[in-house]
Amino acid sequence: MMEGTKYIKLFDTEANYSAYINGSEVYLPNVSLITANNNVFFNPAPDSRLEQLIIIDVDNVDEGDPIIAKVAFYMDTESVLCSLYVDDSTVPLQQTIRDGGATFSVNNLSAGEHTIRAYFPGDSKYRPGEGTAICEVYPLSQ
Repeated sequence: MMEGTKYIKLFDTEANYSAYINGSEVYLPNVSLITANNNVFFNPAPDSRLEQLIIIDVDNVDEGDPIIAKVAFYMDTESVLCSLYVDDSTVPLQQTIRDGGATFSVNNLSAGEHTIRAYFPGDSKYRPGEGTAICEVYPLSQ
């Protein structure tokens, strides 16, 4: 560290780091260690939590029928909320993970292709993660 230099460390959710040195931002992607004059300035602890696999099972349906999305989590986590997003929705449906999964019913989707995304926020053992699937809602024939 240099005498008279002000250091502020910041990081974002993608584990990219930046530092403000004397008021100027220095972007530091994928940083594992920052040193100055042989002193450790920043050494993030590795995330030792486990990765998880999230599978979404969803069938195509006819317009007017609900989509049933079965989300399977291949991990031993229970009683954590899982969020399900449809297309670009910012308001998720939420279910508690029980017996390795959660089931969602989505009504009133228009005809066409829809993206289904399940999100797990992470816990003390598993990292955050998500899974996606595509579902087709077929138009009713006239």
